[in-house]
Amino acid sequence: MIHINKGEPWLFRPSYICDSLPENPANKYLNGQYNFSFEIEMLYEEIKKEREVIFAILPDYTGIDIYDDKLILTFDFSGNREYFELRNTLTIGNINKIKFKHIPKEYIAIIINDIVVFSKRITNLFFGNNSKDPHIIFGAGNFPINNFNLNYAEYELHLFKMYLNDEIISHHNFKKIIHGKSFDLTDNCNFINKI
Repeated sequence: MIHINKGEPWLFRPSYICDSLPENPANKYLNGQYNFSFEIEMLYEEIKKEREVIFAILPDYTGIDIYDDKLILTFDFSGNREYFELRNTLTIGNINKIKFKHIPKEYIAIIINDIVVFSKRITNLFFGNNSKDPHIIFGAGNFPINNFNLNYAEYELHLFKMYLNDEIISHHNFKKIIHGKSFDLTDNCNFINKI
């Protein structure tokens, strides 16, 4: 488990650390061409009155924010943003499992605690803009250096797993941190590091 402090987000972008180190940089699959999914287990302690980002997929912003008693889902489809609000989906004070699932040209779904809370057919939509180096930021909507759309969050991140065609390609339980990077249990070197 890592505690993501407000203003100290973590980054899943192994290709940025060293493009040749990971045998298969998992972040490269976070776009509309691939059948991918990822799941996180997180503990959010209290409802706050300001908007906070649980995670954001960049550079084409897609993410989940928490604000008051609702989640705000933002999706980038071929450069167009769509927003959706969900109420009463997270259990505050308990570990929640959030899964993001993408099947190209079929659907995108968000599953929370094994319940599908959002699903959208995307037969005529393309997720993202096929960025060559997508990545996930946990606890912010952007890099702190950019100084906009930050919406910092504070929570505990207990687990991260990413799948390509239902095969696990990155797995973190955050028990082993080496030089500020979470060790990837698959040995694929798909690190998560503090920004």
